[in-house]
Amino acid sequence: MTPSSLNLSQQPLILIVDDQALIRKMLVAALTPAGFLIETVASGREALEFCSTITPELIILDAMMDDLDGFETCLELRRIAKFKHLPILMMTLLNNSESVLRAFDVGVTDFIIKPINTELLVFRLHYMLRAHATVLALEASQQRLTMAQEVAKIADWEWNLATNCFYGSPRMAALLQLPKFDVTDLEGFLTLLHPDDGNRIGEGLQQLKIEGGQLSLECRSASSEDSPQFLHLQAKY
Repeated sequence: MTPSSLNLSQQPLILIVDDQALIRKMLVAALTPAGFLIETVASGREALEFCSTITPELIILDAMMDDLDGFETCLELRRIAKFKHLPILMMTLLNNSESVLRAFDVGVTDFIIKPINTELLVFRLHYMLRAHATVLALEASQQRLTMAQEVAKIADWEWNLATNCFYGSPRMAALLQLPKFDVTDLEGFLTLLHPDDGNRIGEGLQQLKIEGGQLSLECRSASSEDSPQFLHLQAKY
């Protein structure tokens, strides 16, 4: 497989941050023919200034620089909302666990040890960009799902039979007329239902656990004594 076979939709803009002109020139020469658009700056502060007006798709950041080093620069970038998940690759001569842990603590996505194998770097950058694109697509899909659930007044939930852990989507709070949904187990969920319905739903779920199949029941929320909030509960195992 070649990097071009990864089918990125456009030329990704990569910002190179390194205080050594020779390293910047070497990376530009290696990455430009691979289909990347390249911008370079010579310091962490220049990187922050650049990113205040332009958003690259990926940043290659040197660890050791004067004034503002790569660790501090990364930390500052992660404090900006639009750079919270942006791929950042750190270049370093520091091949020790302490430096690696520090890099990940400040939000570095990945790191590479100098001297750099530029051929492998090209592959790594493509895969970092693809992984980031996948994360963005998943986030967009989740946002669409949340919007659809709000319109349809539905919520999804999951009960882990092995651990008894119970998960409910954020829409569960609205459907149950609660300020927030912080239930962690089945018993906690059942207490949120009307007393006349909680036992019935619990028995139905336990039976479903034993026999398998599907469950479809009507119930009421416990917070709707005066104005009943009817819920339609569906489950499958």
